[in-house]
Amino acid sequence: MLRRTTRALFIPKLFRDPAFFAAVLLLVLLLTACAHRQETQEQMAGKHAMEEMRVLIGETIQDSDRAALLLDLVEKTDNQINQLGQVFGSFEKEMQTLNRDYDATPEDFEALLADFNATRKKAQEEILASVFMMKALTRPEEWKILSEQETKALFFGVQESRWQGR
Repeated sequence: MLRRTTRALFIPKLFRDPAFFAAVLLLVLLLTACAHRQETQEQMAGKHAMEEMRVLIGETIQDSDRAALLLDLVEKTDNQINQLGQVFGSFEKEMQTLNRDYDATPEDFEALLADFNATRKKAQEEILASVFMMKALTRPEEWKILSEQETKALFFGVQESRWQGR
């Protein structure tokens, strides 16, 4: 009886839920395992993919006004992706700091995760809105040409920004 009571004192009730404990442990392990990787060719390709997108817009869109608007949106999207990378980097640092704090409570972790998720969701919505604005500015045949490069630019841009956020 004494052993069970003592154990309950040291393990917060929330961490007795195996699913929650596993999720927090997995998140912490994932964040710390990725903390020391070097930049790969994929991340370096992010810079080149966005530049290729700018060139492709100039080649594909004949209307200079629409091309200028699209280029502005590409720049805006690139900045949004970089900001998203900073959000991830900041979250990793805060999670590591919180994880090192022996007195951190489950509520501390939940608050950090809630803040991170809200910020991440807002950034993702802004990126998605920019992509749909670009799509609205193009004709179907233009979008077909641009969308393949847009997908690469977004993918590589997110990969690159992930590393910049550290």
